[in-house]
Amino acid sequence: MNNPCNAPADEKTVTFEVYHENSKQRRHDLEFNRRINLVNSNADFHQVIARSFKRYPGALFTPLPAVEPGEGPPFEWVAAFRRSIRRFTDTPLSLNALARLLYFGNGLSGHLDSNSHGVVQPVRAAPSAGALYPVEIYVAVMAVEGLERGLFHYAVDGHGIELLRPGDFGDVFSQATFDPATFSGAAVAFILTGVFNRAHFKYGERGYRFTLLEAGHICQNLLLAATSNKLAAVAVGGFIDDEVNELLDLDGVDEAALYLLAAGHPAERPTSQENRPGEVVEKLLGALQSPD
Repeated sequence: MNNPCNAPADEKTVTFEVYHENSKQRRHDLEFNRRINLVNSNADFHQVIARSFKRYPGALFTPLPAVEPGEGPPFEWVAAFRRSIRRFTDTPLSLNALARLLYFGNGLSGHLDSNSHGVVQPVRAAPSAGALYPVEIYVAVMAVEGLERGLFHYAVDGHGIELLRPGDFGDVFSQATFDPATFSGAAVAFILTGVFNRAHFKYGERGYRFTLLEAGHICQNLLLAATSNKLAAVAVGGFIDDEVNELLDLDGVDEAALYLLAAGHPAERPTSQENRPGEVVEKLLGALQSPD
């Protein structure tokens, strides 16, 4: 493909081509390497990123049940069985189920040994470039046992949720997407947002790529966690950005919605099981339909 930055003036240039070219990493990009080395050698930087958790002071905080990896289906089964399921029953999720989705989505999963600056770095369930974690998770609760309906923020460091606003927001998400029935029937909706400067200050233009990649990692974790816990889920990338940003009181510039995911108990069976081992599929179908 021709270099879009060198395209003739009368040739239409697609914006993503320009961005992709401008955000390439090059072997002899001295400014890119200087920026990374400067950040990595700064002890204060390591102290800051080890404590870079977003919180909403004054918000009602609800701790979530502690989560430990269980004896669920093997990963290969879960990955093979994952399907986008868009229709849900009206059965509420348990608080434990919500806790497991958030924890395995991007909860704190451990710590690295102290580095040369003596800083112990917390790490999460999804990978993040430079452990900068520019993606936040918000949850719209429509039907969870023991929780009022409302819009919450996942406070990763405390493994709990902060109430931002009470209310049933299922219809709001329905109107902001192109499949209204999905969110109106879901028990919860997850909103993944990007806080872009967390990655940009170190990686420059490429930081935006890293933020989008991380949102994909987290969304897949949520989808697989839902499947493993006998729940249904579907990722939604098509939505009216400004309406979702406004709901979360985000400016859409410093922080913006990137990805949505609806989850709940399945009202339909997964389809298209071609080329899957029959015995495995039957066992997983039985597990998903099991009431326990």
